[in-house]
Amino acid sequence: EGCAFSSNSARDGGAIWLTSAGAVRASAFSGNTATGNGGGVWAGAASPGPTIAACRFEGNGADGFGGGVFSPSDALATVSGCWAQGNRASTGGGVGTQGTLLVVNSVVVGNLATTTGGGIGAGTVFGPGSLRVVNTTVADNTAPSGGGVHSRTPLTLANS
Repeated sequence: EGCAFSSNSARDGGAIWLTSAGAVRASAFSGNTATGNGGGVWAGAASPGPTIAACRFEGNGADGFGGGVFSPSDALATVSGCWAQGNRASTGGGVGTQGTLLVVNSVVVGNLATTTGGGIGAGTVFGPGSLRVVNTTVADNTAPSGGGVHSRTPLTLANS
Protein backbone atom coordinates (compact mmCIF):
# COMPACT_ATOMS: atom_id res chain seq x y z
CA GLU A 1 0.00 0.00 0.00
CA GLY A 2 1.24 3.47 -0.88
CA CYS A 3 4.20 2.29 -2.96
CA ALA A 4 5.69 3.72 -6.15
CA PHE A 5 7.19 1.51 -8.86
CA SER A 6 9.07 3.26 -11.66
CA SER A 7 11.31 2.15 -14.56
CA ASN A 8 11.44 -1.54 -13.63
CA SER A 9 11.62 -4.29 -16.26
CA ALA A 10 11.10 -8.04 -16.49
CA ARG A 11 9.86 -10.70 -18.87
CA ASP A 12 6.45 -10.74 -17.13
CA GLY A 13 5.27 -8.25 -14.53
CA GLY A 14 7.61 -5.32 -15.11
CA ALA A 15 7.13 -4.06 -11.54
CA ILE A 16 5.22 -6.85 -9.73
CA TRP A 17 4.56 -10.52 -10.46
CA LEU A 18 1.77 -11.54 -8.07
CA THR A 19 0.77 -15.22 -7.94
CA SER A 20 -1.34 -15.27 -4.82
CA ALA A 21 -4.66 -14.01 -3.55
CA GLY A 22 -3.00 -10.84 -2.28
CA ALA A 23 -3.79 -7.24 -2.98
CA VAL A 24 -1.93 -4.25 -4.35
CA ARG A 25 -3.51 -1.03 -3.10
CA ALA A 26 -3.02 2.71 -3.49
CA SER A 27 0.24 2.41 -5.42
CA ALA A 28 1.65 4.10 -8.53
CA PHE A 29 3.26 2.38 -11.52
CA SER A 30 5.08 4.39 -14.18
CA GLY A 31 7.52 3.57 -16.94
CA ASN A 32 7.69 -0.16 -16.15
CA THR A 33 8.10 -2.65 -19.00
CA ALA A 34 7.70 -6.35 -19.74
CA THR A 35 8.94 -8.22 -22.80
CA GLY A 36 6.04 -10.62 -22.15
CA ASN A 37 2.85 -9.64 -20.32
CA GLY A 38 1.97 -7.10 -17.64
CA GLY A 39 4.12 -3.99 -17.94
CA GLY A 40 3.06 -2.82 -14.48
CA VAL A 41 1.54 -5.86 -12.75
CA TRP A 42 1.14 -9.54 -13.67
CA ALA A 43 -1.71 -10.71 -11.39
CA GLY A 44 -2.49 -14.39 -11.49
CA ALA A 45 -4.19 -16.68 -9.01
CA ALA A 46 -7.37 -18.72 -8.91
CA SER A 47 -10.20 -18.05 -6.51
CA PRO A 48 -9.85 -15.96 -4.51
CA GLY A 49 -7.82 -14.03 -7.02
CA PRO A 50 -5.68 -10.95 -6.60
CA THR A 51 -7.15 -7.47 -6.24
CA ILE A 52 -5.54 -4.36 -7.68
CA ALA A 53 -7.24 -1.36 -6.04
CA ALA A 54 -6.87 2.43 -6.14
CA CYS A 55 -3.68 2.25 -8.21
CA ARG A 56 -2.39 4.45 -11.03
CA PHE A 57 -0.78 2.97 -14.14
CA GLU A 58 0.86 5.53 -16.41
CA GLY A 59 3.34 5.03 -19.23
CA ASN A 60 3.92 1.29 -18.72
CA GLY A 61 4.37 -1.14 -21.60
CA ALA A 62 4.29 -4.82 -22.50
CA ASP A 63 5.13 -6.60 -25.73
CA GLY A 64 2.26 -9.04 -25.10
CA PHE A 65 -0.93 -8.47 -23.06
CA GLY A 66 -1.64 -5.68 -20.57
CA GLY A 67 0.52 -2.58 -20.64
CA GLY A 68 -0.66 -1.62 -17.15
CA VAL A 69 -2.15 -4.83 -15.72
CA PHE A 70 -2.34 -8.43 -16.98
CA SER A 71 -4.18 -11.46 -15.60
CA PRO A 72 -3.36 -14.90 -17.08
CA SER A 73 -5.63 -17.77 -18.10
CA ASP A 74 -5.93 -19.34 -14.64
CA ALA A 75 -6.64 -16.04 -12.89
CA LEU A 76 -9.72 -14.60 -11.27
CA ALA A 77 -8.58 -10.99 -10.80
CA THR A 78 -10.20 -7.66 -9.92
CA VAL A 79 -9.09 -4.17 -10.90
CA SER A 80 -11.01 -1.68 -8.76
CA GLY A 81 -10.84 2.09 -8.56
CA CYS A 82 -7.73 2.28 -10.75
CA TRP A 83 -6.52 4.79 -13.33
CA ALA A 84 -4.74 3.51 -16.47
CA GLN A 85 -3.43 6.11 -18.90
CA GLY A 86 -0.73 6.23 -21.56
CA ASN A 87 0.13 2.53 -21.37
CA ARG A 88 0.86 0.33 -24.40
CA ALA A 89 0.79 -3.35 -25.31
CA SER A 90 0.07 -5.65 -28.22
CA THR A 91 -3.34 -6.52 -26.69
CA GLY A 92 -4.97 -4.53 -23.91
CA GLY A 93 -2.96 -1.32 -23.84
CA GLY A 94 -4.28 -0.42 -20.39
CA VAL A 95 -5.51 -3.77 -19.08
CA GLY A 96 -5.24 -7.24 -20.61
CA THR A 97 -6.49 -10.66 -19.60
CA GLN A 98 -6.52 -14.25 -20.76
CA GLY A 99 -8.57 -15.33 -17.74
CA THR A 100 -11.48 -13.95 -15.76
CA LEU A 101 -11.28 -10.27 -14.93
CA LEU A 102 -13.54 -7.67 -13.32
CA VAL A 103 -12.74 -4.01 -13.99
CA VAL A 104 -14.89 -1.82 -11.73
CA ASN A 105 -15.04 1.87 -10.81
CA SER A 106 -11.95 2.60 -12.91
CA VAL A 107 -10.78 4.96 -15.64
CA VAL A 108 -8.99 3.59 -18.73
CA VAL A 109 -7.99 6.47 -21.02
CA GLY A 110 -5.42 7.25 -23.69
CA ASN A 111 -3.85 3.78 -23.98
CA LEU A 112 -2.54 2.09 -27.13
CA ALA A 113 -2.62 -1.49 -28.40
CA THR A 114 -0.83 -2.48 -31.59
CA THR A 115 -3.31 -5.30 -32.35
CA THR A 116 -6.50 -5.38 -30.25
CA GLY A 117 -8.10 -3.68 -27.26
CA GLY A 118 -6.59 -0.22 -26.94
CA GLY A 119 -8.07 0.24 -23.47
CA ILE A 120 -8.97 -3.30 -22.39
CA GLY A 121 -8.19 -6.52 -24.26
CA ALA A 122 -9.42 -10.01 -23.40
CA GLY A 123 -8.59 -13.27 -25.10
CA THR A 124 -8.23 -16.86 -24.00
CA VAL A 125 -5.41 -19.22 -24.77
CA PHE A 126 -5.91 -22.20 -22.47
CA GLY A 127 -9.55 -22.20 -21.44
CA PRO A 128 -12.63 -20.26 -20.52
CA GLY A 129 -12.48 -16.75 -19.21
CA SER A 130 -14.68 -13.70 -19.04
CA LEU A 131 -14.48 -9.94 -18.85
CA ARG A 132 -16.80 -7.71 -16.81
CA VAL A 133 -16.48 -3.92 -17.06
CA VAL A 134 -18.67 -2.11 -14.52
CA ASN A 135 -18.94 1.64 -13.73
CA THR A 136 -15.76 2.27 -15.70
CA THR A 137 -14.85 5.06 -18.11
CA VAL A 138 -13.08 3.80 -21.24
CA ALA A 139 -12.13 6.70 -23.53
CA ASP A 140 -9.60 7.94 -26.08
CA ASN A 141 -7.83 4.58 -26.44
CA THR A 142 -6.41 3.39 -29.77
CA ALA A 143 -6.05 0.02 -31.52
CA PRO A 144 -6.56 -1.42 -35.02
CA SER A 145 -9.44 -3.49 -33.59
CA GLY A 146 -11.50 -2.57 -30.53
CA GLY A 147 -10.13 0.84 -29.65
CA GLY A 148 -11.92 0.85 -26.29
CA VAL A 149 -12.58 -2.83 -25.54
CA HIS A 150 -11.84 -5.99 -27.52
CA SER A 151 -12.98 -9.32 -26.10
CA ARG A 152 -12.73 -12.89 -27.34
CA THR A 153 -14.40 -14.04 -24.11
CA PRO A 154 -17.90 -13.53 -22.74
CA LEU A 155 -18.23 -9.80 -22.10
CA THR A 156 -20.47 -7.91 -19.66
CA LEU A 157 -20.63 -4.12 -19.78
CA ALA A 158 -22.64 -2.30 -17.11
CA ASN A 159 -22.88 1.45 -16.46
CA SER A 160 -19.71 2.01 -18.44
